[in-house]
Amino acid sequence: MVREIAILSYPGCYVGDVIKLLETLHALDLRPCCSMRRGASLRARVYSLDGALLRSPGMPWVSVQTQALDAQLPSAPDTLIIAHGPAHALDSLPAALLQWLRQVQPRARRVVALGAGVFWLAAARLLDGRQITTHSALVALLEQRYPTLQVQQRGSLQIDGPFYTTSERMSASDMALLLLRDHCAAVSGQPCPSSADAILPPASGGPALRLCRWWLPRLDQPLNMAQAAAHLHTSERSLRRLLRQDCGCSPYGLLVLLRLDIARQALLDSDLPVDKIARRGGLGDGQQLARAFRKYLGLAPGEYRRTRKPAWLHPDYGRLFDGLRQPGWLQQLF
Repeated sequence: MVREIAILSYPGCYVGDVIKLLETLHALDLRPCCSMRRGASLRARVYSLDGALLRSPGMPWVSVQTQALDAQLPSAPDTLIIAHGPAHALDSLPAALLQWLRQVQPRARRVVALGAGVFWLAAARLLDGRQITTHSALVALLEQRYPTLQVQQRGSLQIDGPFYTTSERMSASDMALLLLRDHCAAVSGQPCPSSADAILPPASGGPALRLCRWWLPRLDQPLNMAQAAAHLHTSERSLRRLLRQDCGCSPYGLLVLLRLDIARQALLDSDLPVDKIARRGGLGDGQQLARAFRKYLGLAPGEYRRTRKPAWLHPDYGRLFDGLRQPGWLQQLF
């Protein structure tokens, strides 16, 4: 079984986001946590007006091959994704693309608009009366052009029927992960496991696990990326690329999340003061720990200690942790 994903590109859209989508969907499609798909796989194709190479203005050596809008589409594509782009790319929306959207949308199980992509659905009159979201910098323009839409300015994702719209709080890779979870449920009839060690664990023996194993006994010390790269015998640039591919995080981001989850577990396992837990985990003091908690778990450390569960999860944190217990991939490192 193959589930088709059609990505709509347009003049001026962000090519980097399209590439990130393709790379992440491919990587996630191979994850062992989704073996429940029983042989199903994802196949993503990029469509444009003319089927020409899609190039990045800032990186001319990067390109994506697209298919023309009149190319043969699957009879019922599983997902249609519309790329994000800058405001100036929305000044003129080609009628041919809008007509294509009207034809494809009823055949797709769901339609995803990344950021500015919502303007295309609105121009095609597919969102009238629906609740949607977009990047905060585009909200005023969206409300001005399409006053019948119900624009929600909080949260990273808005789902109304088959339409998924996102703000800047959700990256292309986070959206790809969400699609894969939904894909697993559609194929197997049951949800993809929600525990952290089944969502997106770092690859066994991969750079993220090796780095976390080296970091754990040193969390109370100042750590930098040069040390991390040296430990893995690579450059800082290569380290950033390797970790993005392995776990979707930057080196600094992974270190912060690791420190945060160690502190979170310490809050449950001990009665140590918040300041001491923060210092032991390399998070400075209680105020810095509180900022991290509010950003990634939606509440203060003291409140988490009382309730023992997060208010919500930031997508970056939720990619590796569930806010309730240490995942299996982390426990094996102790």
